[in-house]
Amino acid sequence: MTSIPHEAPPEDKAAEQSITTRALKGVPWTMAAFMLSRGFQLIGTLVIARLVAPREIGVVLTGLVVVNALNLLSDNGLSVSLVMREHVDRRLADTVFTLMLGIACVCVLAAWALAGPISSAFGSPRLADVLPILALTTITSTITWYLTNMLQRDMLWRVRFAGQFALAFGYVSVAVPLAALGAGVWSLVAGQLAAGVLASLVLWRGYPHRLRPNLYVKEARIAIHESRPYVSQAATAFLSENLHFIAVSALLGPRAMALYSMSYRLSELPNQALSERVAEATVPAYVRLREDPQRAAATLMVAIRYLLLAALLPLAVLAAVAPDFVSGVLGPRWIRMDPILSTLCVWGAICVVTGSIGWFLNANQGARFMAKVNLFRLIVTMPLIFAAAAITNSLQLVAILLCVDISVELIPLVWYAHNRQQVKIRGLLAAVRLPLMAAAVAVLVTLAVRIGLDHASLSVWPRLIAACIAGTVAYAGATLVLDRSAVSELRGLISRATAR
Repeated sequence: MTSIPHEAPPEDKAAEQSITTRALKGVPWTMAAFMLSRGFQLIGTLVIARLVAPREIGVVLTGLVVVNALNLLSDNGLSVSLVMREHVDRRLADTVFTLMLGIACVCVLAAWALAGPISSAFGSPRLADVLPILALTTITSTITWYLTNMLQRDMLWRVRFAGQFALAFGYVSVAVPLAALGAGVWSLVAGQLAAGVLASLVLWRGYPHRLRPNLYVKEARIAIHESRPYVSQAATAFLSENLHFIAVSALLGPRAMALYSMSYRLSELPNQALSERVAEATVPAYVRLREDPQRAAATLMVAIRYLLLAALLPLAVLAAVAPDFVSGVLGPRWIRMDPILSTLCVWGAICVVTGSIGWFLNANQGARFMAKVNLFRLIVTMPLIFAAAAITNSLQLVAILLCVDISVELIPLVWYAHNRQQVKIRGLLAAVRLPLMAAAVAVLVTLAVRIGLDHASLSVWPRLIAACIAGTVAYAGATLVLDRSAVSELRGLISRATAR
């Protein structure tokens, strides 16, 4: 890692190295968990895309938007506030778990009562049948979310790994066979239920402390008070992250929702696989390095540089081969999705930076500021997205405005990190320069190969494979030419993370 300009006492330095080493050792586990679980889930999703009509998939995706809102209500920032705390006793932990589980049960009852009006609001009659069943996952999601956060806080990465893989395995092992049998929309609903039950059971068995539902008044007051910054941030983040789905689903219908959501999920994969996984491992370290902001900022710069270097390769190649990817992998049912996918790949690249800085600010008590940024986005960009969906019926314009929205988020986060957390803008620019230049080269080469082979009348699969290989080689070559030392530095980080 980058050196700091002052020497810490030997015992302090050893403690700091222990913290950063534990965080680094968590990176392989968090990334392996995501790669295996999401890779398994992605394969299942692509298979389901061939078996289930986009309109039926759109119904379930709309229901999941509602369920995600219920999950937000059940958490209320309570479990996240425990992660950011330096010390947590059992009374406080048990109280938070009890509060979350009680609120989750109330949310399920509310979903049962309001299923009809909600389906009418979205213009989707099938949603009235699907939503009451999907709402049950709020309870399993609450248990899973609480245990996952507590394991993150304690840096117990192996159990988290098992829980995340169980989530994907439960979904795919149930949804795919049922879809093949013609269950349609219900195959997806059953998959969601199976995933939640299996993951919560695995995490419950692996959690080293016994979960005891108890409610202590004093601890409840403390928990609610400390969770307020994270509640406001989570609420505004949820709205900014889901209102565009609501606009597409309510105004353009289930098929448009399926096309848009599939593009969104594919373009967010690198951020989820890399930025969020590294953040899970490094947030506890950031919390413990609050007294050494220069060291924390240096760690952030290294993280952004290599996260982008890893994330921009698949995004650049996918954006360039989008027409062939849609045609060859997803099939004719998903026609006209490629311009949306290419546009959202740009959004996905910016997400890696905003996600890294956002988690860094969260760990350094910047949640209130992030809530203000999210509120500003809600006021400024979300109305534009609704207007675009209502007036133009253009999914691509919605995707472009989503890129504007994430850019609006990035600017104030960088400003705050620079002014409050000693994160230098010059250092940020240096961190992103190499990945951006390599990505530009990869896009140009991939496009040239794809278009050239298209003119040669080559079929879609050979064209897709050749273009992907060419883009990958171009990206690797550009990285080596521009900065050969980046490879050796990355190798050093990986060896530290995987050392026993």
